[in-house]
Amino acid sequence: MPFFFQLVLFAIPGVLIYLGIHLWTPALVKKGWNLLATFFFFLWLPVIPLWPLAFILFVFLEGGSISLQVIMERFRFFPIPRGDWLIIVLALVATLFLDQVLEPVGKKWPG
Repeated sequence: MPFFFQLVLFAIPGVLIYLGIHLWTPALVKKGWNLLATFFFFLWLPVIPLWPLAFILFVFLEGGSISLQVIMERFRFFPIPRGDWLIIVLALVATLFLDQVLEPVGKKWPG
C-alpha cells in the first residue's frame, strides 16, 4: 500500500483521535458537555468515515469481490477449536479471580 494511503488511513485519524481526547473533550466538558458523550464522539468521529473508504480501497484498488466466503476468509470467521475454549474459559476465570483478589491492593495505593 502506498505511503499516502497509510497516512490517510492511520496517521490522520490517529492525530484527530489524540486531539479529540486530550484537547477537545476537556474543553467541551468545561463548557458543560457530558464527558462520556464527548469522549465517544471524538473517539469515533475520525473512524466512521474510514469505513466507506476501506470498502472503496478493497473493491476498486485490490480488485476484491464481496461474497460471504470472501468476508468469512478476510475476517477469519472460523469456529474456535474445542481445546481453545478451555484456554478461553480459564483465562476469563483467572482474570475475574485476580481482579477481585487484587482490588484491595489497588485501593491502598495512592493515585
